[in-house]
Amino acid sequence: MTVNGRDIVKPWRKLRRAVREAHALGIEFQICGDRVQVDGIDRLPDKLREVLDPGLLWAYTGADEDDEEAITFLEELGAEAVLITDVCDAAAAVAELEEQKSPVIGIDIETAPKPEFAEPRPPIQINQDGSVRKPKAPDKKAPRPPAIDPHRAKIATLQLCWWCEVLCIPRYGDRLGAHITMVHSADIRRA
Repeated sequence: MTVNGRDIVKPWRKLRRAVREAHALGIEFQICGDRVQVDGIDRLPDKLREVLDPGLLWAYTGADEDDEEAITFLEELGAEAVLITDVCDAAAAVAELEEQKSPVIGIDIETAPKPEFAEPRPPIQINQDGSVRKPKAPDKKAPRPPAIDPHRAKIATLQLCWWCEVLCIPRYGDRLGAHITMVHSADIRRA
C-alpha cells in the first residue's frame, strides 16, 4: 500500500520480522510507563536494533490501546487535557477555575503502587511469527492490586473537571512533580 509514492506497510513488515528475530534470540519486550523496553537490546546486531523503532513498537505491541478509552472520552466531551507540572501553572489553573465560577467541579484521584510494592508488567507475549499474542483476561480471584490499596499506593494524579475542561495535576508525595509518565482520564461526567 502506497501513499504519496511511499510504501506505508513496509516499516511494519520490517518491524514484525525484527520482533520475530529478536524474540528467537531470547529478547523480551515489556511496557514500562510510556515506552516499550527491549530487554537485551545491546546483544542484538546494529542492523536489527535500528529496525526496532520505539514509536512503532509502542503501537505494534498494543500499548497505545490503553489510552484509547480516555482519548475517546475527552473527544466526546470536547475537552482538552492539560498537564500541570509546576506550581505556577497550578496557580494559573486554579485562578482560571475561580474565574469561571463553575457551579460543579468534579475531582478524581489516580493512584500508583509505591515503589516497594510495584510489580513490573509481564513481558509482552510474542508468537513465533513475530505477532503479538493477546493477553489473557485478568483473574477475577486475584488479590487486590497495590495501586488500589491505600496502604500500598500513593497519589499519582489529581484530576479536576469543570464544565468539561479537564486539569490533571501530577503529585508525588507533598510536592508537584516535574514530569509524569502516564495520565488517564477518570470517568467524570458533566452534571
